[in-house]
Amino acid sequence: MVTSLHIAAQARDSSVLEYLLAEGLQSNIDAQADTGITPLIAAVWAKRPRNVSLLLSNGANIGVIDVLGYTPIHLAAKHGHEEVVAIFIEHGSDLGLLDSVGLTPELVARKCGHTTLANVIKNYVNEQNDKPNALPHSQVQGKSHGSLEALQVAIDVGDLELCTRLVENGTDLNSGFGWCKGCTPLLYSLVKGEIAISEFLVSQGASIAGRTCELWSTRGFTAFHYAAVWGSTMLLRLLLEKAPSEIHVSPDPIHPIHLAVLKNNSDCVELILYHARQGRGAVLSDPLNTPREALSRLVNMQVRDDMLHWSWCAAPGELFPETLRTAKPLHIAASKGHSRIVQILLEHGTSIDSVDGKHATPLHYAAENGQAGMVKLLLDYAANPNAVDISLQSPCMIAAAHADVNLLQTLMKGGADIQLRSWCGQTALNCAANSRTKDAFVFLMNATTGQGLGAGDELGLKVLYEAMCCRWDLPITYFLNLAPLAGIYESQSYNIINAAVAYRSTTEFRMLLRRLPTGLSPSLLDYRALIEGTPLHLAAALSKVDTLNLLLDAGAQLELDGSEHGTPLMGACATGRLAAVKLLVARGAKTSYVRDGQFFSAFAAAKYHPEVRRWLLVGRFLEGPKLLAYKEVE
Repeated sequence: MVTSLHIAAQARDSSVLEYLLAEGLQSNIDAQADTGITPLIAAVWAKRPRNVSLLLSNGANIGVIDVLGYTPIHLAAKHGHEEVVAIFIEHGSDLGLLDSVGLTPELVARKCGHTTLANVIKNYVNEQNDKPNALPHSQVQGKSHGSLEALQVAIDVGDLELCTRLVENGTDLNSGFGWCKGCTPLLYSLVKGEIAISEFLVSQGASIAGRTCELWSTRGFTAFHYAAVWGSTMLLRLLLEKAPSEIHVSPDPIHPIHLAVLKNNSDCVELILYHARQGRGAVLSDPLNTPREALSRLVNMQVRDDMLHWSWCAAPGELFPETLRTAKPLHIAASKGHSRIVQILLEHGTSIDSVDGKHATPLHYAAENGQAGMVKLLLDYAANPNAVDISLQSPCMIAAAHADVNLLQTLMKGGADIQLRSWCGQTALNCAANSRTKDAFVFLMNATTGQGLGAGDELGLKVLYEAMCCRWDLPITYFLNLAPLAGIYESQSYNIINAAVAYRSTTEFRMLLRRLPTGLSPSLLDYRALIEGTPLHLAAALSKVDTLNLLLDAGAQLELDGSEHGTPLMGACATGRLAAVKLLVARGAKTSYVRDGQFFSAFAAAKYHPEVRRWLLVGRFLEGPKLLAYKEVE
């Protein structure tokens, strides 16, 4: 119930509160409202030091806890009300009281970032505890039921001194936090990245067992994983001393060595390998193990992608890149360009051409990530430049696909064969023709003097077609000068003229028609490609009127069924290309016909395009004699 004292306690003018207290209302001084708030808590919340002093002088209870679990002193500490805390100190209040979760005002202040205030409270409590007549309810941090919660706060704020004080006063280091049974203080400090605290806790006998729980994105990580991630050799050394076999028997899909390599923590990698080389813990994990076998197993340990699929950790993509989920340590180092770690791993016996779960070598990984320096380093160590992965793709093809000329030059100097073919029949030149820039394509064309332009993959795609489809600034004359032979233009699946229709200007298209090898134009003009149809159908679908005229003038057949719609006019109607419809009708295209017993009508084909239907029914008869001169009379 809210009393007059509650209201007066929050007022800026303290005279009202002083009057009420003088009138004998002390009996209501600790009355609690529905939320557990007393007049003293109300005064603290309103930051009224004078009112707080009046209430304390009249015997207000400082130990009452509201529904949020705070005493008046804890509330002042939470909000950083230094003037209010000073009043409590003036009145000799016990600042070692515990709130509902067992935290002292000092810890609440630290938790909320009020370090100066926390130190003031700490010094006051220490002075009180040192007095022979210390207050009977004063608490020394670490000896209360809230000591574990206090340790959590110390970890949250990264206060090693406070951690030391709590441990010295008997805080249990092996119990899980109340809200997170799976996370011990050690694991929690590692999650928070407080490595100095972690090292201290291990040195004080904290258990290194267990894994982080599902509350963290690093679910499933052990202390060893965190030591590798944070690059703490001191912590790792402490862990290896306490559990020497753990590094050998780890059942996890991602081993600590993978994380150490990923984060470029070379000292941790060396420490792990030194530990294995010395045979420490190897026999404990397997009586038949030898140091050599233990070392070999570590340097060649592959990430277990199958285990990652059932969520060993909460968000593995954030912690470990998808591209490395079947990699070995050398692959990871190569992909990131960690040259020192590559040398360490090679010195410890890993194979330069070690394959991952998809048969890719470290050289593949280096090429995929554009690591030119790493590619050179691996080649210097005699890596095979022509190794192929499960799709028969070579490092050279990867470099070409990424348009990385520097990598291509380095690989070719190292003996890479640019004529190798992948499982779908593509060479490095095919890959370059599909890349984002022209640089790699031009480089390989110069290297092969254009001999690969006619090469086709398993789908019938030829290099010339793929390159012409790219929106590069290479003029069409570049391709025409390199492709004088008719065979380079011919394809079972695609039409080179279609590429020019779709991606080249009218001027360039006209040039192509003029430069085609003798006798090839008729067959290409009416050749139906696998997807796009004939050039005339494609130009109609793209509504390229000038190109349509050029094709018709060059001899393309106007009434050829070259797509699923039928003739070019039917295709233009079906796709709503009114400008193309007008031109084709003007050039004499039939608006209806019967073929193989099936009736085709331009009006029916345009059923989803009312503007085309309107023009076919009315508009074409209103546009003058010139259009009517081409009209078919039915």
